[in-house]
Amino acid sequence: MVRVDGELAVGTLVYVVTEEGLLPAPDGAHSIPEVGVVTTEGGKIVEIGEVAPAPVAPEAVEAQEVEIEVAPEEAAPADPHEERMVAMETAIAALAAKVEELMAKLGGEVEATAKRFSTIDTALSALAQMPTAAPKKRASDAVVESVKMSRANRLAELNETLKNLKK
Repeated sequence: MVRVDGELAVGTLVYVVTEEGLLPAPDGAHSIPEVGVVTTEGGKIVEIGEVAPAPVAPEAVEAQEVEIEVAPEEAAPADPHEERMVAMETAIAALAAKVEELMAKLGGEVEATAKRFSTIDTALSALAQMPTAAPKKRASDAVVESVKMSRANRLAELNETLKNLKK
């Protein structure tokens, strides 16, 4: 008995049903009544030809019964990567939305920070224009001034004494 997975077409897998189970059909041309000559290679149909009518001597031909089992066509297995691709695309779309949300939020914060810096810059410029107070004198400056005054006083006294001596 022969089993065909799907339609009887080129590229379809063909099996021979044995006691051990399903085995790939042997390579070669196989004549199937009402179908034609089916050529298989590696367990797949590579060519389907029509049955050529041959002169048959009635006494030389024995009737052979061949069963053909055609398995229902199964849906092609889904691409194993398709599900992962969809999941990745969904995740990427969610991340893109989150990035846009954060950018919008940060955009407002950047604007607010720029305004604050502008205000600080204006205040610093105004502060730089303000006059400063005269520097405070240090205690050491007072000592130096005192020493200068005492020297000046002594010189003035000396000068006065010299004037009195001349007279």
